[in-house]
Amino acid sequence: MLSAYLIAFFPLAALATLNGGCSGAATHLWLSDGICITTETCDAYKGAYIPNGCPGDGDDVQCCMIGLETSANSKRLLT
Repeated sequence: MLSAYLIAFFPLAALATLNGGCSGAATHLWLSDGICITTETCDAYKGAYIPNGCPGDGDDVQCCMIGLETSANSKRLLT
């Protein structure tokens, strides 16, 4: 109920923001556990990121999750 109220009166709050939760292409664990940070910061914490999980942010801001196994060849994981 409260979330419906917030979305109705603050629709921009549903968009991703730097250091905020993921949205857009983020689904499942990405949506609930990901955070929109720069790819540089995500790499520094050995995180994995998904493109288009933070709409409205710059190209260098992606939905990042820390603690996932990633391949040595790529930091990007797709849902």
